[in-house]
This record gives sequence, C-alpha cells and structure tokens, in this order.
Amino acid sequence: MFLLSIAERISAVAIHLALSLLVFYAAKNPKEDKKLLLLAVELHAAADFLAVIAAGTMPLPIAEILIVAIAGFTVFFAKKVYDAHHAEAA
Repeated sequence: MFLLSIAERISAVAIHLALSLLVFYAAKNPKEDKKLLLLAVELHAAADFLAVIAAGTMPLPIAEILIVAIAGFTVFFAKKVYDAHHAEAA
C-alpha cells in the first residue's frame, strides 16, 4: 500500500509539471498557442475525473496503473510541445 501511494504522488507531480509546461507555452505565445491552455485544463479535468472514477470502481493497484498511464501520456505530450518550441527557437 505504501508503494502505491508513492507511485500516485510521483504521477501527480509529473502530471502537474507537464500541465504547467503547457500553460507556460500558452502564456508565452498567446496568439500561436491559444489551444494549449484549454488543452491543459481539459487534461487536468480528465485526469482528475478518471482518478476519482478508477479509485471508486477498480481495485487500487489497477487504479494506480491507470493514473501512471495518464501521467505518462501527459508527460509525453508536454515533451512533444517542448521539443517543438525548442526546435523553432534553434
């Protein structure tokens, strides 16, 4: 149980850092990246919704695996945005 709580906290931090990166790029280039802010809000709401539903309907280990998968997707997407913005700057 203790290890699951560690995995959950690491996933939550990863999600929030990735979403913060999306918000940063949306604020940095509001004309070009208007959709990133909306996307960050939508991804945050989806992650919260799925975490609550999974925790209430699935065994805890399965719910945590789902949360880790959501975090992985969010970080992957934020990395793609990061790479795209740094390729433009170079």
